[in-house]
Amino acid sequence: MGWKKQWVVGALGMMLAAACGARDSLEVERQGGAPDAAVAGATSTDGGHGGANGGAGGSAGGSAGGSADCEPQQATYDSCLACPQDGYLGAFWDGRDCIELFGCGCTGSDCGQGFGSLEQCRAAHASCPSVLCAATGGQWFPAVAGFCGFRCGAPEPFNCEAPFADCLCPPGAALQAGVGCAPSVECTDADLCAATRGTWHPASECYCGFVCGQPGQCNGCLDSCDCGPHRNFLLGQGCVPDGSCSPAEPEAICGSTGGTWHSCLPGDPCSCGDYWCGQPNLTDPCVMPGCDCGPAGNFVGGIGCGLDGGCWFHELGQACTGQGASYSSCRPGLACCPHCGVMMGCNSCDIPCCPTDPGCIDGCPPPPP
Repeated sequence: MGWKKQWVVGALGMMLAAACGARDSLEVERQGGAPDAAVAGATSTDGGHGGANGGAGGSAGGSAGGSADCEPQQATYDSCLACPQDGYLGAFWDGRDCIELFGCGCTGSDCGQGFGSLEQCRAAHASCPSVLCAATGGQWFPAVAGFCGFRCGAPEPFNCEAPFADCLCPPGAALQAGVGCAPSVECTDADLCAATRGTWHPASECYCGFVCGQPGQCNGCLDSCDCGPHRNFLLGQGCVPDGSCSPAEPEAICGSTGGTWHSCLPGDPCSCGDYWCGQPNLTDPCVMPGCDCGPAGNFVGGIGCGLDGGCWFHELGQACTGQGASYSSCRPGLACCPHCGVMMGCNSCDIPCCPTDPGCIDGCPPPPP
């Protein structure tokens, strides 16, 4: 249940500039970055001076332009410019994948380090840990997700000074440099139990195993994993559904895998079924009980809550958790802003407002009444 703890406030790799009126406008540098067709009038501000020598603190661009650094590039739309027609600003690395920016101008220290296409950008970052992670069955979580790393398919204890980006590998596997997720001999039965959302009880607690969520009947004290009412522990696999267990209600499955069940009783925030990444479904016209697995997970019928890397890097227009441009589930460069008043579930990812616009706070304009 540890991964459902309150998010640890972190900083995204991209931050909005504090002001835009006094900034000098420079052409987006091309050396393999945004092509000539990049737009008539597209400009680069605040740090576009990186040019062929790389941005401040970064590495020089390769033959295709841009930087092969695996840290997110600091580049996003300049919302302070009046934009009669969008132009191509280049492809940039967001820490997990490459994205393309369109607009009249770019803001950020890496604006001059863009790539001419998604293909060039992805080729330059093909060996980054997040790419190897996804290619070998893992899920990449950014630092803002609030985790202190993962071990054998489960979160490490929340005891680091600051959260960091890392790969959640399948149960029993660990991220290996230059390889991706691979089976690890260091993964124990306790790790497999945690990775498959069971509860581990060492022999010192004197349980004799668990069967369908009930303590086993014997006189011994064994290392044991409680997999809840619908699953049992298998060596080398962890908790797996077991047809010999009595059918379990969704509420019991939700609770046994770390979720919070909402029954729609008075005073209980309700949704149209299960929550999505910690957000209630308020768009479909229904009211029915559901499971909230927290901002980093989702509920799978018959299995329960599990961490979901898809709860991060949300695109323009998608629902989001968090607030503003510096702390949210939106991909770097976007802000999580309310669009239908202050009610829960009405936040979505948007292009940040200009910092000098009246009422603009951390990329978000004042919410509608």
